[in-house]
Amino acid sequence: GTKQECLTIQLLLDQVVFIVFVFDLSKNFFNHIFHAYETGRAAKLIVNDVDQAFGLLDEMFAENTAFQAQQAKDALASANAEFRLNRSVTIAGIVVALHIACVFAALLMRAIQSGLSTAVHVAEKIAGGELGHHIDTSRRDEFGTLLGALERMDHTLHDIVSGVRSASD
Repeated sequence: GTKQECLTIQLLLDQVVFIVFVFDLSKNFFNHIFHAYETGRAAKLIVNDVDQAFGLLDEMFAENTAFQAQQAKDALASANAEFRLNRSVTIAGIVVALHIACVFAALLMRAIQSGLSTAVHVAEKIAGGELGHHIDTSRRDEFGTLLGALERMDHTLHDIVSGVRSASD
């Protein structure tokens, strides 16, 4: 950061010095041209002085161009490094999110499978004629509601079968 700032400040100072130099040179140049015009030496002065000024201007532009090209290369390298870091962080975030989603999916499937397995087991016992069982309905979800309904059905069927047996005896 500070080396870059020093180079930028030095380049700006060089440009200011150059502009002052060119202004002074231009002022002197035009004074010489007017004087030389009166004496007939204007063409020779123009060629000599303009060549010197354009040589300095060309040198300053070359330095400025090289400096700006280096700044652009540095900015590109920095942007590429930041892009690679952001890409890596994003990919890592996606991988972590996918793992978390898989864990939640497995837990959800396990909870659904557990409730459904219990409900199927109770329904099979009732279908097999085993009535009067206590069914755990402590779950606070839809499977708890289903198991509660199966328990009421079991008790109702048990009462009906008990009533029919009592009446036939």
